[in-house]
Amino acid sequence: MEMSPPELKLTMELADKSGDVFVSPVQLLEESQTLRQLIDSHVAPARPLHMAAPRPGEKGLPVVIGAMLIEALSAGVCTALIDCIKVWSESRKREFNIRIEKGGDVLEFQASNMDQRKIVDLTQKLEALLAK
Repeated sequence: MEMSPPELKLTMELADKSGDVFVSPVQLLEESQTLRQLIDSHVAPARPLHMAAPRPGEKGLPVVIGAMLIEALSAGVCTALIDCIKVWSESRKREFNIRIEKGGDVLEFQASNMDQRKIVDLTQKLEALLAK
């Protein structure tokens, strides 16, 4: 039996929750779609996270805004994923918190000011998460 590759769940939210900065659900969806497309084209297959089957009479699946599943093919994906998040975050006017989960293990960080030391640290932590 062929095993499917592990998946990473990535969720994002606005870092500033004070209410000073408002991000509508549509804006958050656009931001997450931009990041997902970047990851999908440069790192590994990524798709929006659907939470449940539609209710009777509804079409399609409800989408959790700011969430996606990423197919984690190898440890090499870790460096590419962190680099991709860095590139994406540098072009944003807002700061976002990123949460990456595999099983019950979680890596959380703020996608801003990602200098080389932070990139290396996050890559190592993501590789450890993927190895579990």
